[in-house]
Amino acid sequence: MADIKSFKTIALSFPGSIEMPHFEKTSFRANKKIFATLDQQHKVGCVKLNEIDQSVFCAIDKLLIYPVKNKWGKNGWTLIDLTRIDKRLLKEILATAFNAINKKPTKMKKGTKENPWELKTPPGSSEYTMYTDESVNPPILVCTVGKTILHYKFDCLAQLHTMLKQHGDWMELGSADEQKPAKPGTVEEWGRSPENPNGGWYGLKKGFRGRFGMYIPPLMELLGMAELEHNPKNNRMRAK
Repeated sequence: MADIKSFKTIALSFPGSIEMPHFEKTSFRANKKIFATLDQQHKVGCVKLNEIDQSVFCAIDKLLIYPVKNKWGKNGWTLIDLTRIDKRLLKEILATAFNAINKKPTKMKKGTKENPWELKTPPGSSEYTMYTDESVNPPILVCTVGKTILHYKFDCLAQLHTMLKQHGDWMELGSADEQKPAKPGTVEEWGRSPENPNGGWYGLKKGFRGRFGMYIPPLMELLGMAELEHNPKNNRMRAK
């Protein structure tokens, strides 16, 4: 688990990062810009994220990572409970905040067209990539499987995570093509149900709107949002 010391160590590990007082808190800066602050008394960290990154990280656990409750939160400032977060996730969040203001990122941001997430289907039998396309509004997830390209609404990550949290247990993936019916009670069925928050298909390309239960769960596992089984078939997932 992380703590105040590890927050400082990670924040100062980035090239050019310095520590300075900021009112009653400690700030961490690069290129004369603040990318994180630390409230040692309350054991809370705060980072500046863009809208997409804030949405993804907050979806992991809204009691662990959550926007500041005012206009600052709407501008990307995000609080982190340092009493419960693990070091791996904290390092990823701080690196994302640092790279956002650093003209020469220490590592190219993952999940972009230039540097997509590299994934495998739950059984591990096929490889594919995904990235967030922020050039459209609202943003979408672009999934490339061989020569086939699929699109899914970006909101599906947070909304599926919320549903799984409420479900409170493992749920079968039940992947199926658009032309085939989805097995009841599966992630695939929820991803096309008129009862989900989207009101229907999260898939956007007609004829390729299915396979939600195949391609979205591994991304959620990679982002730390879910646990996923990796059996030859009948795999399940549950929220973290």
